[in-house]
Amino acid sequence: MNKRTIFLPVAIASLMGITSLYGCATYNAHSANNFQLAEEARGCKETYRSGYPVQLAHCDLITAAIIQSGIKDGFATYSSTGKIVLRGTYENENEVERAFMIAQTAVGDGMLANVSELTPRNIKNIRYLAPRTLSSRTGDGSTYALLVGVKEFQSRKIPSIATAEDDVDSYAKSLRDLGTPTSNIHTLKSQEATKQRIIQELATLAQKVGKNDKVFVFISSHGSQPELSSGLGIIPYDYALNDTSIGNNKEGVKDVWKLLEFVEKRRLLKQTAITGSEIFSALQAINSDKLVLVIDTCYSGAVMKEFVKPALTDTIYQKSAQQLILTPSQSQMLAFLQSTPKEVSNSGAKDIFAVEDATTQPPTHSGYKLDANQNQLLMQIQGRTGSMRSLAKAFEFPELPAPKLNKRPSSPNARIVITASSNNQRSWFQPKIAKESTFSAYFIKGLEKYDGNINDAFKYAEPRTSYAARIISFEHERGEKVSDQTPMMLSSNHPGEAPVFNIRYR
Repeated sequence: MNKRTIFLPVAIASLMGITSLYGCATYNAHSANNFQLAEEARGCKETYRSGYPVQLAHCDLITAAIIQSGIKDGFATYSSTGKIVLRGTYENENEVERAFMIAQTAVGDGMLANVSELTPRNIKNIRYLAPRTLSSRTGDGSTYALLVGVKEFQSRKIPSIATAEDDVDSYAKSLRDLGTPTSNIHTLKSQEATKQRIIQELATLAQKVGKNDKVFVFISSHGSQPELSSGLGIIPYDYALNDTSIGNNKEGVKDVWKLLEFVEKRRLLKQTAITGSEIFSALQAINSDKLVLVIDTCYSGAVMKEFVKPALTDTIYQKSAQQLILTPSQSQMLAFLQSTPKEVSNSGAKDIFAVEDATTQPPTHSGYKLDANQNQLLMQIQGRTGSMRSLAKAFEFPELPAPKLNKRPSSPNARIVITASSNNQRSWFQPKIAKESTFSAYFIKGLEKYDGNINDAFKYAEPRTSYAARIISFEHERGEKVSDQTPMMLSSNHPGEAPVFNIRYR
């Protein structure tokens, strides 16, 4: 009895304590939420701290441009780490995209790491993707291919790519040698490779392919330096490069209007490029677990983020993602838009923004020296010694070891993405060395040497591409700098490990 008398008050007190505890937690949650909302309402001046990399004037300019562009409740501010971050209310994701583009353009080349990728909390209308409709075909294990190469472009301001159509021809031959029927290989070259046609052919492929079939998609073109929020831009034949003046520089808002004019030009350019997300959506409709996508453009590694969620990425992607992609400075971009067509040299990079700003000197690469063998190859490129045949043979780099072949059994299913370069690198070509683009030349040779094994072909191509790119870029830049080119390969089915997959027909 006494025990009951003692425990009852204790139980009641405990219950009251629990009730009080939950009430306190609820109160604290409300307080925390109100505090966070109050913090998010603070503008540039309230959140700026001395030493932040983006100046207060730039933050104010971004906010003014956001409002002037029609987003009346959006603004910029600083995060606790000093990055520019978007706050306020946005009608839809298009407004968010526009605000991101304003912020990226305002901070300029080399400062994009200081623009936060965090999406604003308050977006009234969010797009929801409808469930994809997949073909019900099972397939018989056939291989289907779509090969795209853009050598010439509708706009004569875009430099030609001497090797792009040869890329297509050589991949087609390699696939035929591996047993793929000619009727299963579809090609688009130059004027055939418009944005609409490429997307349409991917959709047609989705209707043909069954779950058991293999798919090989290849694209060779220019790549535009990616937008932070929308990824890689692949340049089709009908890319609408224009220099139409948009807006007027009005007294008192001159800087804002100049910023908005430049942003509008970038927006129009982006609309006619093929984004990584558009490629991803098209490939998602293909009902095959045996798919290989190869992109040979500058900055092609940026497409990886569309195919692999950050939580599932492997080391090579995480390493690449730490280096945020740079976009051209305003002066570089405007100078390019207003420039006249340039004569295309023998070698080059697949980068439409690879033009010199007349107001700046090209950077030099200090401390880099070519060794004796590389100097010999450089002299051969420049035609001072040796023959074309010996040059091509030397660029096979016989001193590099053959790849250690993977003895694991071939994976029955793999959706693989291969890119010629990482997200902040250019992709090179030099017709004196090979008629194909540098990475594609080595990858095709790898497919031939290793009987269609994607993994082994990539391991063959990767180091040779890196070696060759350094020499080609050194020659192309007249010895003023050297560029790295690091091919990448990922599989969404096998994060963290290299897939073993063979593209041979059946």
